[in-house]
Amino acid sequence: MKQAIVIMHGMGEQIPMSTLNSFVHSVWTTDDRLVDQGKPDPNTGGARSGNTSWAKPDNRNNSTELRRVTTEKDASVNYTDFYEFYWAHLMQGLNLPYYPAANVRNPLRTSQICTCSESLLSADSVEKNALRAQNVAME
Repeated sequence: MKQAIVIMHGMGEQIPMSTLNSFVHSVWTTDDRLVDQGKPDPNTGGARSGNTSWAKPDNRNNSTELRRVTTEKDASVNYTDFYEFYWAHLMQGLNLPYYPAANVRNPLRTSQICTCSESLLSADSVEKNALRAQNVAME
């Protein structure tokens, strides 16, 4: 049987496939309960250093950067295909926090104010933590 896991993301400046590769490494490659560890590594025939997966081209999208990651059979005789839905490139130029509040429609204004406040609070706490770390390092 085959199963699919789709990872959706796009906020920030991620490199395509980096989030998916990290996810696959965390939930598949390093979990020794999924595949019999006595089974030889399918790539080398030797001892396993983790569960094996392969990146394969996915002809369903128009990007040569995006691929599916497929796995060997797990203990339940299932294959898993991991896909990434990467949408950051579709949202370029979205800068709601920078619009003057008077120009934003009322329902969005609250979320704009909350987003800006959260950003300022995050930046403030990062700065305070950096200063604390610097002070500790100097002691």
